[in-house]
Amino acid sequence: MDRMIAFLRDVPIFKHLTRMRLAKLAHYHLKKVKYCRGHYVYKKGEPSQSVYIVLSGEFQQTYEIIVKPSKKIETDNYLKK
Repeated sequence: MDRMIAFLRDVPIFKHLTRMRLAKLAHYHLKKVKYCRGHYVYKKGEPSQSVYIVLSGEFQQTYEIIVKPSKKIETDNYLKK
């Protein structure tokens, strides 16, 4: 429990909480989950019922970018002088 409280104290959003509140948060609201490499925690657009805090390891955030074709700009008038 002390390790979790120390970890939470380093998370900016929880810095202002007292040790007692951090202990309650850790005891009643946090659960430690281990994910394997390549596992999706959740996908964009899907509802999430949780907030994820990485205790150790790495994660990768990926998303799709849709690029729409832009208008063609006529350069002939600008290049001729």
